[in-house]
Amino acid sequence: MPILAGNPVSGGDATGALLFITAYGQIWEIISALNSSPWTAENFGADAGKAKSAREYLAHSTISGAAIAGLAGVVAQRWWPVIGASLGITYAWWIYTRALQRATATQSAGWGSGADLGLKKANWS
Repeated sequence: MPILAGNPVSGGDATGALLFITAYGQIWEIISALNSSPWTAENFGADAGKAKSAREYLAHSTISGAAIAGLAGVVAQRWWPVIGASLGITYAWWIYTRALQRATATQSAGWGSGADLGLKKANWS
């Protein structure tokens, strides 16, 4: 039922919504504890070792987050934690993979490398 002025709020699943949004957000908490941002991956990811490391930490964070969400789903006897975490994990892998692909395309392996090299040659005087 849509929420309209004068209509009481009824139905819905507030507990399910909280389980969903908390699980989605918790995935990002775990990722941010173990990994740098997609922006950082995009700026350092052309270095094969750094890209491998980024993928490894993303795997650690998403696997541990999935396990915790699964356990939360069992405890709550609801699917919402698993659904929320799954969407967060899917988006995380997509955005980090895209960032690493962009790094490879621009050859950005660290500060002062890749697509920004043209600025290094500019005559600033």
